[in-house]
Amino acid sequence: MTLAAGAFKAGLSQITNSDPRYGVGAGPYAERFGASTADIMTQNFFGDFVMASAFHEDTRYRRQGPAHGGIWKRTGYVVSRAFITRTDAGASSYNWSNLTGTTMSAGFSNLYYPPREPNGRRHGHSFRHQPGRRRVGESVYGILAGLPAHAGAPPLISGQPLRMLA
Repeated sequence: MTLAAGAFKAGLSQITNSDPRYGVGAGPYAERFGASTADIMTQNFFGDFVMASAFHEDTRYRRQGPAHGGIWKRTGYVVSRAFITRTDAGASSYNWSNLTGTTMSAGFSNLYYPPREPNGRRHGHSFRHQPGRRRVGESVYGILAGLPAHAGAPPLISGQPLRMLA
């Protein structure tokens, strides 16, 4: 997903020429792709690993099934996960790893993006996309049809993350 998302974001940036300092063409697209993919990877690294470990937060998304209310309640839950997460002990907490991880990722991006006046635009851009990040399991199709995240998925226990390794 990281490479596909990087390619999509780079293509969108190329089509809209959102940063004219890159230019247009195959070479600038490759630069946009590299920068976009690095954004995603550093956000995941800092937010889901480094800062989540430091703050003892469990940043895994717990999918809410159809038994947890209608589309509006579940959509509200999806959006709230950008700001609220669980601690390692299971209590709810402000999502500090998301805030600090995104900030660290935006700061790190100064190493590979073309020079820009203030860093605030990229930082705000990162926060604007947080509610959609890592929420593939709570897709529109899954909400509307009440389907599992993918065919052949094991049944979900309400509020429990999937365990891939025992």
